Amino acid sequence: MPKRSGYAAKKGQIIDATLIPVPVQRNSREENAQIKAGEVPAEWEKNPHKRVQKDVDACWTKKNGKSHYGYKNHISIDVAYGFIRQHSVTDAAA
Repeated sequence: MPKRSGYAAKKGQIIDATLIPVPVQRNSREENAQIKAGEVPAEWEKNPHKRVQKDVDACWTKKNGKSHYGYKNHISIDVAYGFIRQHSVTDAAA
C-alpha cells in the first residue's frame, strides 16, 4: 500500500515487539482450567459484571528472567519515512 501512495521502503525497517502489561487476573485454579478449555466459569455466568472485568486472552511470558502478563505489540516501521508498515497485537506468549 505505501508504494501505491508514492512511498517505497528504501533504507530498511525497524522491527519491535513491546510488552503491554495488563492487570494480573486473580482466578482460582478451577477457573483457569475452565478458561483454558474455552469455557466460562459458572460464577461468571451468574454475575455478568465480573465477566466483563476479566481478561481471558492475555498470557504470561518471561523476558530477561522476569515474568510479564499481558500482550505483545508487534510493529514494523520504515526507516526513511517513519510510517508504519505492519502492526499486530498478540498475547505475550507469542
